[in-house]
Amino acid sequence: MVEKVKTIGLFYIYSPHKDQEFLDSLVNFRKHITLELKEALKSYHDKACSPTECGWLKLAVFSCSTCGEVKPLCLNHKACMADKEKRISLRFEGEFEESMLTSKSLSIVSCSALFLFAVLATAILTYRRNTNLLIERTMEV
Repeated sequence: MVEKVKTIGLFYIYSPHKDQEFLDSLVNFRKHITLELKEALKSYHDKACSPTECGWLKLAVFSCSTCGEVKPLCLNHKACMADKEKRISLRFEGEFEESMLTSKSLSIVSCSALFLFAVLATAILTYRRNTNLLIERTMEV
């Protein structure tokens, strides 16, 4: 798989394709590589979950969470039936709490709306009061 990516990568470096053709070929390449990786990962998962085939796993694999090689382990039944794999956050350190961000932004928008409403209501009432006073004074004269 690695050799295949290297050779095709060299082809793309010296590719005669221009703009849209080049982008289309890159998208197709990514699609095929992703499908091949999914098949390999599915096969590895099946072997790690099988009690009979698990002993045959001997090659060390790369772990993204520890950034190093780890020995393959047999997975227990609970881990095989559910997705218990740790996810890593690539953009943010630690867990990204989206709900906290939305609750803060909603509270800020709500407070701003209430403040704007109060300012507009005060301006309207002041305008009406001043207009009524002006009308009363012009009637007295």
